[in-house]
Amino acid sequence: MPTSSTGIGSYDVTTKNFSDVVDLRSYLMSHGPDGKYGQNLVNKSDYSQMYQFSGVYAMFDQITQNAKPNAAG
Repeated sequence: MPTSSTGIGSYDVTTKNFSDVVDLRSYLMSHGPDGKYGQNLVNKSDYSQMYQFSGVYAMFDQITQNAKPNAAG
């Protein structure tokens, strides 16, 4: 039973095109102290929990911007 609760299944992202869709440097930089997802860090030097929740949003941002919609999604 396919699910797409986050909508990620609606996009054509495979191991072959992943590097064309997701820029890991941009993903990591978005979590830095000056990045989009690093702004709300209580302790700017503690990165241990930062990707737990916002990592999903940061990845989805790139997928929705860069991946083609999946015809089956």
